[in-house]
Amino acid sequence: MSEFSRSEVEDAFAHFYNLGCVVEDWSGWAELFTDDARYVEHFWGEMHGPAEIRSEERRVGKECRS
Repeated sequence: MSEFSRSEVEDAFAHFYNLGCVVEDWSGWAELFTDDARYVEHFWGEMHGPAEIRSEERRVGKECRS
């Protein structure tokens, strides 16, 4: 049995998706990750923890806007 209800998981995912993909608050989105996070992006590579994820998202965002 899961310690989280289906609605809790759905609400958390909706917040995660909305913050990044809809609002594009990548700094806030990066803060949703734990310190030991390992984020693998298929094109940009592997990042670890919120600080590195935030830094990489800022770099990628600037690159994509230019």
